[in-house]
Amino acid sequence: MNNWRNFIYVVAFFILGFPAAIALSNSSSSSGELKGGTLPSFPVQKKVAPSASSGIPKTFKLNISVSKPEDLKVRQGETVISGQVLADRVSDRNRLNLAKQELELSLKKIEGSIIFNPPKPKSVPSVASLPPSQFREQEADILDAQIKVREAQIAVDLHKRSLSLAPPKETSELEQARAVVVAAKNKVDIQQRKIDAIATMTLPEAVSEHEAKVMEQLQTELTSREAEERVAAANLEAASLGAAEEERQLLADFDRAKSNLELVKARLDTAREKRQREEYQHQLELAQRAEQQNQAEQAYSRQLMEAQAQEREKDYQLSQVRAKIQDVNSQLAQLATIKSPYSGLVRRVKYEGQSNQDLKVTITIATGSSAVQFPRTEGDRIPGIAGSN
Repeated sequence: MNNWRNFIYVVAFFILGFPAAIALSNSSSSSGELKGGTLPSFPVQKKVAPSASSGIPKTFKLNISVSKPEDLKVRQGETVISGQVLADRVSDRNRLNLAKQELELSLKKIEGSIIFNPPKPKSVPSVASLPPSQFREQEADILDAQIKVREAQIAVDLHKRSLSLAPPKETSELEQARAVVVAAKNKVDIQQRKIDAIATMTLPEAVSEHEAKVMEQLQTELTSREAEERVAAANLEAASLGAAEEERQLLADFDRAKSNLELVKARLDTAREKRQREEYQHQLELAQRAEQQNQAEQAYSRQLMEAQAQEREKDYQLSQVRAKIQDVNSQLAQLATIKSPYSGLVRRVKYEGQSNQDLKVTITIATGSSAVQFPRTEGDRIPGIAGSN
């Protein structure tokens, strides 16, 4: 019954308000109906309205724009102090600062670029005569390359002849090892037949044991001979590989010698072609020396105009970059950090909508007594209600 009565008090407190709950408690106490317990006392905290002279409103709203929800630095229900940051468009500011840095680097690069005016043309120097035509060095290289080709061919022929006349000693060693293995296998077969024959006879057990030991020795010897055969085969394979590798090396030397011969011949042809071009160019230079002077004057005029065009282009680029920097600065100025002018409680954070790429948000902050929350004290614990002690 007491728990039920306490529950009624709590409902009256939340529905009718704190004064009604107090009145109900007093009424029940005076009539003598509260027997199992007493209604806990709730400390009354007076709300003092802000003075008119302070100029601080009870609640105020801030209409702000953010790029994304993460730009909001407070949440509903949080307490803020005067000057605390409410919203800051960090990502937009970082993006604009990065763009500004890139533009400033571009500006410094453009300002640091130097455009030089072309030097005035000099008189065309006289054409020197060509040296005598000689190809002795290339001809000597060809003769030396031909000798190396012949030497490489002889080395290949000698290697092949030596292999055909005298096979490697590893071949005979392998054949001997194989013969020994065959003999060992024959001994094992004979001993096995002997053991089989003894098994059909009635002989002392010592005889069978002796023959078994002999068989074990013969099998051990066979295993050893087979290992020697494998070693001999491996040696023969290694020798064959070595001979084949030596032959490949000799053939490679022979191919390199032939390639070198072709190379030095090509160098001689190139030297002759170069000499022909030099003679032709010399004739042209002699015939066109006066024309070259005229071309130099024309090139100077053209380069001078290009330098002037580059100077105009530089001025244009500077004006463009400076205008972009000014635009970025204007955008940065519009991204001011929103701070709370008063201390209080964030009553509500409401997203009003979206304009272009900006989110419209209204933050309502309660100040003074309107932001006071009733603290939970020892008198707030109501018996029989979940969560009370």
